[in-house]
Amino acid sequence: MLLAGCGGRRAEMRERLSVLNALNRADTVLTATHRDEAQVLADWFDRHGSANEQLLAHYLLGRCYADMHEAPML
Repeated sequence: MLLAGCGGRRAEMRERLSVLNALNRADTVLTATHRDEAQVLADWFDRHGSANEQLLAHYLLGRCYADMHEAPML
């Protein structure tokens, strides 16, 4: 769902999501700095992204919390 006027911003945000996903795939421990980036991405893709982009952004946010041991363990 590409909104008029945010095409350049969309490309930038998709690149940022890709970078964070690459760090996750490389098994990098995600920190509070990554969490802040993931939160920005999740918020942005909730408003402007496809369902897959939203899912990935929220997954990466959850991975940040898990790596920081701040996720509930059931």
